[in-house]
Amino acid sequence: MNLLTDPLFRVVTPDGQTTMSLPALLAALGRDKVESLPGLKRHQEDAFLVFLSQLGAGILARTGESKPAHDEKFWRDSIREVTGRKDDLAWTLVVEDVSKPAFMQAPLASGITLEEKATTPDELDILVTAKNHDLKMTRISPSNLEDWVYSLISLQTTTCYLGSGNYGVVRMKGQQDARPVVEFRSSDRLGKLWIRNVNVLIGMRHSLLAPPWKFKERGIFFVWLEKWDFKTPISLEKLDPFFIEIARAYRLIGNNGSILAKGTTTKGARIDALNPTLKDKRFRYMGDPWIPIDRQDGCALKVSESGFTPEFVCEILGVRRDKDGGEIYKRPEMMSSIGLESGPAWLYASSLARIKQAKTRGFHSIRIRIPSPLKKSLFGSAKDRDGIAAISDAGLHNAEAMWGKVLRPALLTFLKGGPTPKENTNKKGAQKKSGGKAKDTLSDWLKEAEQRFKLEWGSEDKFYDWLWNSVAEEKDAAIKRWAETLKEIAENIFENSIKRLPSRTGRQMRSVVRAESVFKGSLYNNFPMLRKETTDAGNP
Repeated sequence: MNLLTDPLFRVVTPDGQTTMSLPALLAALGRDKVESLPGLKRHQEDAFLVFLSQLGAGILARTGESKPAHDEKFWRDSIREVTGRKDDLAWTLVVEDVSKPAFMQAPLASGITLEEKATTPDELDILVTAKNHDLKMTRISPSNLEDWVYSLISLQTTTCYLGSGNYGVVRMKGQQDARPVVEFRSSDRLGKLWIRNVNVLIGMRHSLLAPPWKFKERGIFFVWLEKWDFKTPISLEKLDPFFIEIARAYRLIGNNGSILAKGTTTKGARIDALNPTLKDKRFRYMGDPWIPIDRQDGCALKVSESGFTPEFVCEILGVRRDKDGGEIYKRPEMMSSIGLESGPAWLYASSLARIKQAKTRGFHSIRIRIPSPLKKSLFGSAKDRDGIAAISDAGLHNAEAMWGKVLRPALLTFLKGGPTPKENTNKKGAQKKSGGKAKDTLSDWLKEAEQRFKLEWGSEDKFYDWLWNSVAEEKDAAIKRWAETLKEIAENIFENSIKRLPSRTGRQMRSVVRAESVFKGSLYNNFPMLRKETTDAGNP
């Protein structure tokens, strides 16, 4: 169970599937010989790649090397050297003596009572969910060592605050949020991604060691080596810029040939969460190269349960501006360091979404293609993106108007049975009766229709394809083409909704007629370019 010597990881290579130790895996990544990691679950992929990238960059920085390609012996010897111990306990998955370190598990104060936290790896990994809808818990055999490694890394590097004594990591906006990953990619191969990440980290190290940052050259790198008394946090001034953190006082314990996780609550977070470089010390930015930062308040990006909507993605890309015309987020290094070389490129982002009590509202991810002709503007300065931002703002505004001013009023008219303005204002008794549960039902139906509308227009083959292609068009022509697309989507949803939504039986025909009238009238009032086309078509 020693990660430095035992082949715990299943790895698919060009020659087939094999098993590797951690140093062997790093060596294979440096040679771009890794096709996939079969044991790695989708929601764990980014946490594990971040861990490997920080590990590789930190080891290279300590050894004075700059290139990621090295053999297995180099990685094993270098990790041991940087760890600074005569044994490999810090890289062993299960160490019964809790006063000594184990992999991603800090030495704990003597006399502490540990409580059972998980009997399977996925139970350890998955945080509180609203309806256990993302992944089914407790389904993995507790004896699978590879699964324990992945789950432990996912927990210790992405977990959030979960009640008193259960603190989260510092690399995110707030304790009840999640740690996002946002980057430009030119490849989906693990080896190429890892090599690029390591190079970017090495390139930014010097800036993180300069003011106003408080990181320390040759500071604490493996946080789990430090003994934990459950109350004294580690200050930023003691940390290496690439520190690999842990958030929970957990230990893996042998259990009759199997493994279970035990742990205890703590009186404070493992790392001091206050960042003296920010005016508002409640929020942290740890120089993480994967996290965009809000320019207004200095906060790390947070993903809501709506996920990566087109509006949100455009803000991250810098093609949706604030009221003063400025970019909303400062790009992380992983969005700023991709070259303009030929070939494909994508915006990639992922994050869990969390609400109150840190309940999970889904794992969200996107992979948006970036056309080669737009690389210079999208990867360049803010000024280079002004043209795309103008057309993007118009496209998003039109989508919002198509729902709020056209489709929603029409559907609401139908759901209310086609009432006239007079009926709305005079029949107070009827209005009162329509409240409560009926009102909630109307809201639910409208919300469902809105979600379907957003899914339709916000897809990559609709909005993003239109946005990328519109750059080469005259602006008015591009906006008209987008309005036509929105009209087609809205018409389809309206027609399907008329068939599905409840209505008052005695007023069915009037409901349909008036809803159609509202739809058409609102459409041409808010999108005059479409009305002109209809007029021209009727007058040859």
